[in-house]
Amino acid sequence: MVSRVIPVDPFDLIIFGGTGDLARRKILPGLFRRFCSGQMPPNARIIGAARADLGKVGYQDMIRDAIREFDTTRNVENSQLDMFLAQLDYVVVDVRGDDGWSELVTLVRKDCINAYYFSVGPNLFGDIA
Repeated sequence: MVSRVIPVDPFDLIIFGGTGDLARRKILPGLFRRFCSGQMPPNARIIGAARADLGKVGYQDMIRDAIREFDTTRNVENSQLDMFLAQLDYVVVDVRGDDGWSELVTLVRKDCINAYYFSVGPNLFGDIA
C-alpha cells in the first residue's frame, strides 16, 4: 500500500526540551521519517531549545547520533540525514529565567506556521507558556 503525501505548509517547530530523551528517541527520529517520506517541506525548520550549551553544530551532531541509534525502521542514508539536519537549529534557553528568549525570538520566522512542542516535565509548562 502506498501512502499519500499530504502537502504541509512551511513551518518552524520549536521543541522545548530538544536535547531530552523523548526528543532524541521519538520526536526527532519521527520527524526524520516524515522528512524522508516527503512530508516535510524543504523550508521547514526545527529549533531545539534546551539548557545544554551545544550550539547548532553540536545539536545537529547529537541528533545525527540519535537518529542512527533509535530509528531502527530504515537504513539511514547520509545524504537524506544531512539534508534533514540542515533544517535544524538550536538555542540555549533558561525557561525559568531571561537567558535565550531574545535569541529564540530572532530565530522564529513570522511569515510561516509556528508550532511549539513541550518535551519537558509538566512542572515547566507554565513557565514556557
